[in-house]
Amino acid sequence: MPPKSPLPPPVHVRPSGGRLAPHGALQAKPTGGRPMAAHVQAALSPAQAKPGPVAVPRAAAAPHVQAAMARIAQPRIAPQREGGARAPHVQAAIGAAAQPQRAPFQPARVALPVQARPVASPPRGAAGGTVQPCGFFTYLWRGLTSCVWGDQNNQNNFAPLEQEEPQELEVVVQRRGETHLVTEGNYLSSLTLNDSYVPGDLTACAMVFVLGEDGGCVYHWPFHLPTGQYLSKMQTAMREAGIDRAVTCQIFGRDYGLTNPSRGEYLEGWREFGVYIQENLDVVPEISLCEDAYSNPILLYTARGIASRFPPVTPLATLMR
Repeated sequence: MPPKSPLPPPVHVRPSGGRLAPHGALQAKPTGGRPMAAHVQAALSPAQAKPGPVAVPRAAAAPHVQAAMARIAQPRIAPQREGGARAPHVQAAIGAAAQPQRAPFQPARVALPVQARPVASPPRGAAGGTVQPCGFFTYLWRGLTSCVWGDQNNQNNFAPLEQEEPQELEVVVQRRGETHLVTEGNYLSSLTLNDSYVPGDLTACAMVFVLGEDGGCVYHWPFHLPTGQYLSKMQTAMREAGIDRAVTCQIFGRDYGLTNPSRGEYLEGWREFGVYIQENLDVVPEISLCEDAYSNPILLYTARGIASRFPPVTPLATLMR
């Protein structure tokens, strides 16, 4: 059953032609009218009425008073069926009235953020939007697709390999260099590239190399003395080597007596020997001397000229400074 509503406050009604009833007194309707409800008659019973002045006849209550009194009455409930059970629709109505009214549940609509999925763009030059591998596999892929689907999808992407004519390779076998001994007063009229030439025992002698346009020769000049006899033998070696004009002349000697007080005179003798060669062979010689401890240097004939493999040599111009 629905809960009872609280009673409204008492209403004071002033009847026409009478005086106001005291507070808390209820006036009865005149006899002969509509019968009152049971709970109203119980409220007006003499046992519950408070002592007070004598009630005077009153007229009918105003309409709004009657409406307030009608709200006091309890709602009438349909009679129960036989067996004590109410009708189903009555029970459903009573149960619905007893339950608190709740608004129907409506799930809130939440807009989920839309995440854009990256779409890979096809590579440039790819046919039909297909992704092709890179490097060697790209070349192979283009060849296979050209064979299967034709050249309409891979035009100018696969070109046949040009057949090159076989070329002959020239195999150059470099000969291992040899070592030649040139003793004092002797010469060699033919020099071989990458060969080495040693003087045997180089005391105060000179190893004179003359290189021309068509060959070269070497002469072990005794004691680097500027005499006609030794010059004649040098010219003979040049003729046998086919040298008409000397292009380069390199002279190697030994710088002994480093602590000798007359070493200056010795170096001056080498300078005079270079002047003698220049005047007779019409070429400026390059004179280099090795240290005193080495008497048998190894001189190598290279494409750039004569080089000392061992020991290191020093130009005469440097030694005379």
